[in-house]
Amino acid sequence: MTECLGVKGALFAPDGRIVSIQRTSDTDTFPGLWDVPGGGWDAVKDTTPAECFTREVREELGLELDPRRITYERLYPSLKHAGKLVCFVAMDITEQEAAAIELLEEGLQWRFVEIGEYLACEQAVEPMQQRLQDYMSHLAHVAVAS
Repeated sequence: MTECLGVKGALFAPDGRIVSIQRTSDTDTFPGLWDVPGGGWDAVKDTTPAECFTREVREELGLELDPRRITYERLYPSLKHAGKLVCFVAMDITEQEAAAIELLEEGLQWRFVEIGEYLACEQAVEPMQQRLQDYMSHLAHVAVAS
């Protein structure tokens, strides 16, 4: 079991775009910027990063997702808390799930965005851009190896 401070992740629609959520301006981290879904670890509810992520997606976007559908998981050092870890995951969603998304809390708005657009966006959360780039590099290496 890996416990971490929080989990963020890329939700991939069937057309390859990801879900991005604009953070509220009253948050203490990255106010107003475009982020990916996810959030903080709940020691009572979460036993794995995948469970943390799917709980956060349910709370933020109203989607019930099976944690076993996570296709990628990587730990990173926390930028705010020395010696602690955070996690980045990736998961594909179906067309039906994509159509059912509704912003429930913790954001101003959401949208689907092309990977390149998110990576180049000056109003995106930079650590998430880097983690998404790491994931895309991982995919490229897997494709070359197979």
